[in-house]
Amino acid sequence: MTDGPQTDRLPHFAAYIGADYADSFAACREVMGAMFDLEAPSPEVAAEYVMDFAVYDYGPIKLGQSRSSASIMTRSPQTIARTGVNQFHVQFYKSHGFIMTLDGAEHQVAPGDVCLLDLTRPVMIRTDGIDNQSVIIERELLEPLLADPGDFHALILRRDTEAGVAVREHLEEMWRQGPELTVAEGLEWSRSTAALLAAVVKAGSQHRAATRV
Repeated sequence: MTDGPQTDRLPHFAAYIGADYADSFAACREVMGAMFDLEAPSPEVAAEYVMDFAVYDYGPIKLGQSRSSASIMTRSPQTIARTGVNQFHVQFYKSHGFIMTLDGAEHQVAPGDVCLLDLTRPVMIRTDGIDNQSVIIERELLEPLLADPGDFHALILRRDTEAGVAVREHLEEMWRQGPELTVAEGLEWSRSTAALLAAVVKAGSQHRAATRV
């Protein structure tokens, strides 16, 4: 790892939205609005909604950790058109897990499973509480490495498979390294992450290490 001036470190942002906000749920909806339409499962949850999140900016990759109350997050065709977001999204939950709805069918994603999503396509996620680590990957970085970008969406790497362990440990190591990395090193990590994900997607059609839903 290269030593460098503090100003050359990866940009980092962290925030907590809670009881000190007049309407914490409205604030959280606004934060999430660039990616998902956020709903609470009940008025009681909305009234006490909290969110704690942090992000490292690796350049073409944004690496984040977040925790929040029970949530329903939707990317409908209307949301996709409104936001214009076209990145790829990869996440795993440390606890709770979530139910993912695609084309009307529900699929369980357990804690530790790694879930890959194409944010240009619809999805709904329901969880008893967000406790995740995730990356947002610029399309220009990853798509050229994919034989068929359609293979990416809704691919689940189960927690005890070689692919699931590899991606999860890679993201965890990125988080540990984040405070010490320079901007140039962050770009190197972004490229290696894209290469790993492209290899996993390719292998998903050939091995049982990944489960297509």
